[in-house]
Amino acid sequence: MMDINNIGTALVSNQAKSPAAVLEREDAPHLVRLPGTCWNLWRTVVVRGAGFPAAMVEDLAAPETTAKADHYLACRTLASRYTDAALRRCRGELAQSAESRRQLRAVEAAIVAGKVEELSGNQQAIAAAEACAKAELAGRAFLAAYKADEEKINRR
Repeated sequence: MMDINNIGTALVSNQAKSPAAVLEREDAPHLVRLPGTCWNLWRTVVVRGAGFPAAMVEDLAAPETTAKADHYLACRTLASRYTDAALRRCRGELAQSAESRRQLRAVEAAIVAGKVEELSGNQQAIAAAEACAKAELAGRAFLAAYKADEEKINRR
């Protein structure tokens, strides 16, 4: 009679004389012993596919959400780059006094909040604030698309 202890391609007992010999194999640090068996599992992944038809994967696709997520990530990346550049410039322009640190924090807060009117004509900071505002809108659009697709999928 066949059982999990003595069948399959990953049977460890084929690689060692006894199950005890495979408990701590130095030549296979990527494996972890499945207790009570002669089997090992990969440390990084365990996949169970039984009961989930592959054709159903397409029903879970959410292309609009994917596009919105990609757009949001691109906007966040651009906003981060612009913000970093603007803050580097502001640090260079401001002396290292307590007042300058307060001003820098105020500029950073205005950038992150997308408050262009508080940035005194600093074009780099304005570009960063606009990018942050655009990223915020893209994030909201992504969340709305995600919720809509989640509802569609849950109704199936």
